[in-house]
Amino acid sequence: MGETVLEKIEEISKKIDELKGFLEDIFLTTEEYLLKEIDEIVKS
Repeated sequence: MGETVLEKIEEISKKIDELKGFLEDIFLTTEEYLLKEIDEIVKS
């Protein structure tokens, strides 16, 4: 049962991270969005 709780917590954490990223994208200015995209390309 402990593993199930941990799995659910990890799943919720991932969903929160996805939601955070989504909301950040919505509220970014065009310049901030472009910088974020460039950073992601450079990391790859």
